[in-house]
Amino acid sequence: MLVAVLAALPGGRALALVRGVVLAPGVVIDPGTATAYVARPEGGLVAVDLVAGSQRWASESAALPLGLVDGRLVALGESSDGALRVIGFDSGTGATIATTDASLPAGVRVHLADRPGSSFRAVLLAAGGGALIAWQAESRDPSPLAPLRPASGTDRRAQGQWSRRTGAFSLQGPQLALVPVAATVSPTFADSRLEELAAEPPTGPDAPRTFLSADGAYRLRSGERVVETGPPRYDWTIADARGHVLGSLLADIAAAPFVVVDDTVLWVRPARAERIEGSWREFPRALLAYGLTSGAQIWERAARDLIYRGPVPP
Repeated sequence: MLVAVLAALPGGRALALVRGVVLAPGVVIDPGTATAYVARPEGGLVAVDLVAGSQRWASESAALPLGLVDGRLVALGESSDGALRVIGFDSGTGATIATTDASLPAGVRVHLADRPGSSFRAVLLAAGGGALIAWQAESRDPSPLAPLRPASGTDRRAQGQWSRRTGAFSLQGPQLALVPVAATVSPTFADSRLEELAAEPPTGPDAPRTFLSADGAYRLRSGERVVETGPPRYDWTIADARGHVLGSLLADIAAAPFVVVDDTVLWVRPARAERIEGSWREFPRALLAYGLTSGAQIWERAARDLIYRGPVPP
């Protein structure tokens, strides 16, 4: 999802620039400064140089980056009482500029990563005349018959065992004051920000598939490569909106949320396990950078996995 909108602030104040490409929850790309903001597996967040993959700064504060407002990084924090905490960082140095808490409805608590039977997501938007943080909390019926997670593609509310609550706050002033508002947009809280484009004309199930980049400016054409042994591999071809091919690479998954910055394609690899030469190997969730000209991986940065993967409660 691309966040890059000029929004007039309440009271006629100067326009606020809300920007950032959200590849996935906890991973924000700022092409203008060639910086990625990534939630770390061990907690806190790190600012990463897109060219070298090196660390520009890091914060130990428990936070998930949401986007940038007037050059400040806005992140979702975590408080001991479960309130909605928003932290503002100097995007260049990582210094904390402001920390603001706001109460949520009874029964709703913020936790950055999923827990058994509950999740909380927040997104930063430009809407309603200013910067807006919209949130969604989902919780599971504690009945032993309720599934830990709903079936893929199924609305949790339709199962009758999950509840969903939503809300929004306006961000106001340099201290990021949180004012409850009615959301004027329908934000996307999905963990995967990947849109597949319909094939024209329609093709068979084994034909290459085309996906849109997170900022809508590029196309990824993915086709499975036939390999004699081992897990499947996929040929990715990256093109601009006019169809001009920029480069290609070999990936181990069919597609992932991605964005192109200069000669680099960045994408989020989900956490997964793969059997290689008779042994299982785990690959953590990570932001990967590949060169479009070379097709080779340049660097990798581990990212916090927000999905609960622990034991199923009785």
